[in-house]
Amino acid sequence: MQFTLSKRVNEFYLELNAEQFDRSMTHVGSYPGYSAFTTIQGIELTRYRVGGGFIFDLDTTSAIDVGLLLSKNEYDFPTEYWATHYDGSSSNLVKASNSINVAFRDLRVQYQKVLFENLSLKAAVGYEHLSGDAPNNLYGLLAVGYHFNQAWSVNTQYRYVDEYREWGVNVQYAF
Repeated sequence: MQFTLSKRVNEFYLELNAEQFDRSMTHVGSYPGYSAFTTIQGIELTRYRVGGGFIFDLDTTSAIDVGLLLSKNEYDFPTEYWATHYDGSSSNLVKASNSINVAFRDLRVQYQKVLFENLSLKAAVGYEHLSGDAPNNLYGLLAVGYHFNQAWSVNTQYRYVDEYREWGVNVQYAF
């Protein structure tokens, strides 16, 4: 789930973003003395971003966007596990959790092009600087959007970073 607000005034824009993501995986394995050992591992991401930049219109259908985003990512890693003995009895459920907070600075240059009045393409190159011992990364971004009218559009984007990949789909309403 992601919620974004942005406002453009002339060539300048401001962007605010909040995002929530979670996923869990279940693994069942066997270990000596047990018929099954079950583990449920999850990841929960909460991200807050604020940023802005300048848009340079090249013509009526294309622009270059230079932006800086500051963000805080909170990662939580909940884990649950229990063992099932051969006689069918189960051990107590054990819960554990770990969390990491990372601050980002993200500088990007993005090219935007409108095709066929309803289809838009974006390509970006950026650099993200992370707090702590996390690696700093160059990244690439590709996005495609389809505009139903002046207010409504659906968009998809793929972001490639050395350490991870992000892919998303969103529905946008412009005021």
